[in-house]
Amino acid sequence: FVLRDDKGSAHVTNGLARRINTAHQDDPHSMAHLNEQQKRILVLDKLQSQINHRHESANFHQNEMAKAVSKNVINARVPFIYRLNHERYLLVACKTPLVHDDPGLTTYKDRLAKMLLDPRDTMSAAIRLEALGRPSVGALKLGLENSHPFVRFASAEALTYLGNTAGVDTLARLAIEHPILAGPATIALASLGESVCKDRLLDLVQSDQPALRCAAFHALSLLDDTDPQLGAIPFGDAFTMYRQPQAPNASVYYTTSKRAQVILFGRNILLSPETRLIVKDHTIKMDADKCIVTRITIEGERKIACSHRLDEVLMALTDLGATYPDVVDFLRRVDLNCPVSNWMVPTVSIESLAEVGKSLGQPGAADR
Repeated sequence: FVLRDDKGSAHVTNGLARRINTAHQDDPHSMAHLNEQQKRILVLDKLQSQINHRHESANFHQNEMAKAVSKNVINARVPFIYRLNHERYLLVACKTPLVHDDPGLTTYKDRLAKMLLDPRDTMSAAIRLEALGRPSVGALKLGLENSHPFVRFASAEALTYLGNTAGVDTLARLAIEHPILAGPATIALASLGESVCKDRLLDLVQSDQPALRCAAFHALSLLDDTDPQLGAIPFGDAFTMYRQPQAPNASVYYTTSKRAQVILFGRNILLSPETRLIVKDHTIKMDADKCIVTRITIEGERKIACSHRLDEVLMALTDLGATYPDVVDFLRRVDLNCPVSNWMVPTVSIESLAEVGKSLGQPGAADR
């Protein structure tokens, strides 16, 4: 956090750092939601921190969440619950009252509880209530009973980031009813990481809404990309294919940022009988009841025969040395019996969400 030049002083920054340390401590039980690979990485990070701490004065102590490093700058660690949503942590931390025992806080909290029930102010009020911590849980639970969907969403999301499961079912329902809420709702569920959150995300993966099931799948993979229920099949170092046969309709997605992934929703995803493609030095050709994948190099010709199923063709391509860019090129050009899309994680700013959210549930409202 960087203070304005006219506000910075050692007294102010140290006070802010102490307040962040008090208000945004990590839950010691939160680490139980890490999988084994994440725990190993965490241990390595702690060891690295211990080594660095001997040489750098700006490093954090074990329970420190914030530390003033100059009169204008505070370094902060992101609490575990916000690990998938750093932007929200920045907003919440900036709305945290500096003095925790100010006599005006009761009036402030009561005012926020009223604002929470107004769709025009609900997002701002929910974030400020979240910044006040667990004493706000009662007011946020009342928001779950409101008739307006955006009020219920803002209340449920804030409850989730406070480590409370009361809003989990509300988030899942609203993600189904209002597609614009699918991204933030599924990330909130993954951030909490309780078993009930995982169950709801697995339900959403089976949705007939493509955007929703993609958002739910993305959240699940962030929660634990080693979970067997994701249906991961590693294709060497090239990419990972995920199969979700329980989806009610078929579709294929590939990613072109961060992770090399191909996701197959539904069953019986087949190549067109007329398929004949050349991808780099690979040829994919349909022949009667089978597909022939051929690679020609200076060392000669290699062939693999497989069925018309996309997963088997992808396996044949990688067995013959195809890289992930080759697979993406193939998926962009191949004719399948279902849609194929380049999927990127949808992002909706809090400002845009607050603007659109006011009209959710109204006839003719934009909810995309």
